[in-house]
Amino acid sequence: MCMSHSFLKTPCMGAIVRGCVVLAMIGDLATAAEPKTERKTASKQYTSGEFKPGTEVDISGPYHAYLDGQTYPATVDIWGPDATVKISIDGQDKPMVGKFLKDQLQVMFKYGAANFNLTTLVQAQYDGCNFNGEYRRIDEKLGPKISPIVLTPEWFGTGGGGTVTMPLPRRMADVPGRYGMTLSKDGRKISADATFDVQDDTVRMSAGGRLYVCDFSSKEMAPLFWEGKRMDTFKLTPTADGFKGKLLKEVDGKAEEFEVQMGKGTGGGGGHERDWTYVYDAIFGGVPPVWIAKLTVHEQQAKLAIKIKGEKADLIGSYAEGILSGTGRYKSEDVSIRAEKVARGFAGVFRIGRGSAVRESSVVLRDRPARTAAASSW
Repeated sequence: MCMSHSFLKTPCMGAIVRGCVVLAMIGDLATAAEPKTERKTASKQYTSGEFKPGTEVDISGPYHAYLDGQTYPATVDIWGPDATVKISIDGQDKPMVGKFLKDQLQVMFKYGAANFNLTTLVQAQYDGCNFNGEYRRIDEKLGPKISPIVLTPEWFGTGGGGTVTMPLPRRMADVPGRYGMTLSKDGRKISADATFDVQDDTVRMSAGGRLYVCDFSSKEMAPLFWEGKRMDTFKLTPTADGFKGKLLKEVDGKAEEFEVQMGKGTGGGGGHERDWTYVYDAIFGGVPPVWIAKLTVHEQQAKLAIKIKGEKADLIGSYAEGILSGTGRYKSEDVSIRAEKVARGFAGVFRIGRGSAVRESSVVLRDRPARTAAASSW
């Protein structure tokens, strides 16, 4: 049977019509119309090694909020264009709700008359790792208060918290790799990723969208970037799991100095091993509306959440041999999915209910554009 009208906001379709629609959708993903042998080949690239789809990476999770020289725990939850931010400043702050579009975050919460209609807002730009912008508290009696704010993810750039231990003095062979980096200045902290490479005694460090170069030294290195009116100079001393030191940034003759901590990680910078979550457009029956789905894969275990009409269908299962399968609940009903990895997402079948009451629909999890980082905040 096909999925109900109330679930999809679309008329019920018969099996033949549904089959035509799903073929059209998969064809749009550039795989369904191909012979089965070629489709299996496309799937095989995901069966060996790490699962690396070409879709948007979820940046939801725990953050640090740097505000007025203080650090507060925060959470960011993003589902497509919808965003929720909570900053625990005094234990009473309510989740601010709003939008995240084109790397611009805008969220707010308005308290009631008992709190003098206090309004809290965050407006910030995403730079590929951090959110940089303004935090506002608008009180009808005391007026507005505006402060700079930086939201930095907990899992990114722990600085000195690397998972790789290296000998001292530093050997050249130990330098290459990815590091989590923290820049600190006046109570403000910025996290970033840095990648090191060494060729013919020359060290190349990529960070913040810039390339820094210096000669290798086992005791202290000074990667340099110089372009136009900007010159950055790092002074880095090796530590057991990375580097520490300073960054001197000069722009138009104005200098800023940051404290620097770097920790080398086995699977990326920062020392936090994180199972990344990937974001898809979920389309049922080949017709709108389009929902947001999030998939997390750890080895062969898979977790899938699809937000439908403001509520989540949570499924747990596996991803193996190019097949995603899982079971779970949506509202008070059982749900299940079985879908094959195709060139730009997944395509398969979704069911809701059980026994003779089960409703079935084609489902496509379509890749969303991978997020491109804006200009770095530092």
